[in-house]
Amino acid sequence: MFSRALLLSFLSLPVAKSTDPASYYDLSGGRHYKGQLQATDCQLRCPQSVLPDQVILPAITDARRETGEWENVLECWSVDTTTTNMAGIDNAYRLDWKEGFDATYQYIFTGPSYMGPHTIPEPSLAIMSAGVGDVRVASGRCLRLKAGDIFFNVGTKGLQTAWFSEGSVVSDLYFKGRQIPDHKVIPELVERTEDGSGRKDEL
Repeated sequence: MFSRALLLSFLSLPVAKSTDPASYYDLSGGRHYKGQLQATDCQLRCPQSVLPDQVILPAITDARRETGEWENVLECWSVDTTTTNMAGIDNAYRLDWKEGFDATYQYIFTGPSYMGPHTIPEPSLAIMSAGVGDVRVASGRCLRLKAGDIFFNVGTKGLQTAWFSEGSVVSDLYFKGRQIPDHKVIPELVERTEDGSGRKDEL
């Protein structure tokens, strides 16, 4: 059982062009970009729960198309396996992963790293300990990651791309028996445009 307290920092990296050399393959359009990641407003934005016994985390999961093909999609998941009011620990709560993990792997990047379209081997809880990253799915939506971010990476059937900066440290905790924790899918935050019409179009 993974019992250490995890302090959550929700994804809030600003939209900006990367100056780090990298390649990015646009799964939806089949285009290959050299030199830098695209500065589109692709970020999934999950709300923060106002309930002390409920935590909301981003998730990379799968959806099946009408053609029968699988693709990775981004969702916001609410989980309620938390412990509050812990004796001797102020202003904190604990996430209780009761079924535990089979294995934990930590990736330490010594330079900028790009991973083309790929599947993941096991459903996992991913923790970004240092650096910055960008994970994208076929639709063009993305998670922009920084130190302290935590997310579910459970899309084992679809494809995703990933880019991490030099000095990034990412930990993958494989769920025991591939059992994904109980959760509810909740709507993501919608960023209003200047005219108040809703999410800004993807560039």
